[in-house]
Amino acid sequence: MTKEAYIRAVMRNLRLPRKIKKRIKNDLLSDFTARMEAGETQEQIIKDMGTPDKVAAEFHENFAGQLLPQRTPLDWFLLIAGILFGAIALLKVLGEVLLPAVLSALFAGGPAFPENVAIIGGADGPTAVFVTGSLAIGSIQWIGILLPLLLCALFVGAYLWHRRKKKSSIS
Repeated sequence: MTKEAYIRAVMRNLRLPRKIKKRIKNDLLSDFTARMEAGETQEQIIKDMGTPDKVAAEFHENFAGQLLPQRTPLDWFLLIAGILFGAIALLKVLGEVLLPAVLSALFAGGPAFPENVAIIGGADGPTAVFVTGSLAIGSIQWIGILLPLLLCALFVGAYLWHRRKKKSSIS
């Protein structure tokens, strides 16, 4: 195992804030460098330090007050579901609202208007333009966009609540 692979394995096992992990990584790299300059090989240094799990456990003992809660399968499920529904909502907005409007503006010479929008106005003299229509909130198009957004917010909110609950139970 190389020193880079060893340090990566230690970093993977740490449940500490990013700032502390960065400091530990730099400390391990400088320790490796100093010991290699003193004549030790990477294999000897790794054997002397112990397994990555053991090194991470020692750091966890030293930084016990700053440990982050371990992610559970429920955390992963909530986070992945939130991201998935957010991506679905984004794709629906892009595909059903923004893309048709942009394509219509580029190729049809003007903005796209849904079938239920009417423009009333005159062409001579002072003109008043009245645009009538509705957002059609009850239509499938908006339900198809709002439902994934609602599910995204629900899953991400549940994830954040679950993480905060676990963090407060550790303290």
